[in-house]
Amino acid sequence: LVVKDSGFGELIPEAEVMIFDEAHQLPDIASQYFGQSLSSRQLQDLAKDITIAYRTELKDTQQLQKCADRLAQCAQDFRLQLGEPGYRGNLRELLADKNIQRALLLLDDALELCYDVAKLSLGRSALLDAAFERATLYRGRL
Repeated sequence: LVVKDSGFGELIPEAEVMIFDEAHQLPDIASQYFGQSLSSRQLQDLAKDITIAYRTELKDTQQLQKCADRLAQCAQDFRLQLGEPGYRGNLRELLADKNIQRALLLLDDALELCYDVAKLSLGRSALLDAAFERATLYRGRL
């Protein structure tokens, strides 16, 4: 697709039919190129950075520690609900499980709390400002 859009597509003639020899890999390839991902590791790192910002630069904002702890715990709980490490699967099927729905809702709430608490201290710490940007990005992905 990129080759065709960039102008090099003229090298490849138009075709009415395409045959994919490795068609079983199409869902994985499509999710890599067109999907979004958010790992528990990214959320744990965000919680860690918020904690560091609190302990080193923003000691007067105890809510940072509390929201970071909650985010780390909710990320771990959600990860455990998935079972196998490195879980990949259909989101619709995954969300059919009530336990996973609840864990995801709690994770979303924890991430939103970190976003709200960090927003109150914007401009006071470069580390927290960067964490706020990541929280904004992760909220969009979640």
